[in-house]
Amino acid sequence: MTALTSLLAQDAISWSDGGGKVQTNVKPIYGQQAVARFWASVASKTQRPLTTSLAEINGSPALLVWDEGWLVGVISLALGGVGIQEIYALLNPEKLAYLQKQLASA
Repeated sequence: MTALTSLLAQDAISWSDGGGKVQTNVKPIYGQQAVARFWASVASKTQRPLTTSLAEINGSPALLVWDEGWLVGVISLALGGVGIQEIYALLNPEKLAYLQKQLASA
């Protein structure tokens, strides 16, 4: 938790898009401590091993999250001079399927 907190700006924001198909945080989460607690909680609840890879999505660094070859999440980061300013998690299965097709054809 300490390591994660140290990476975040004081005014960090986390939000996500589940498209109404996947459970996500409905409202943005504001503040370094709240964002760190949220992501630590997400990590502790992961029930199966996932793999990750790095990519640039929409001009920003992103972590691609894979479950047995299927793209199940994209975590984009907006970086600032004082740390991670914003975390955006794309979890909408329809958008992820489209993105996976785009990545496969690149």
